[in-house]
Amino acid sequence: MLVLHGGPMNDHRTFGEYLGPIAEYRTLHLLDQRGCGDSDDAPTESYTLARLARDVERHALGAQP
Repeated sequence: MLVLHGGPMNDHRTFGEYLGPIAEYRTLHLLDQRGCGDSDDAPTESYTLARLARDVERHALGAQP
């Protein structure tokens, strides 16, 4: 299960421990979106909806954004 946080100034820690029960029967992939949490900063012009969607697609396919 791919889990995305709610946008800028958030990261995978937003979910705290309450996803723990789901992890008992699903593999959780907590993605820090571009420039958030543990992900690298990126050029300002790369923060578009299309680019963020491609990042998620690449992550789901196992590639680095």
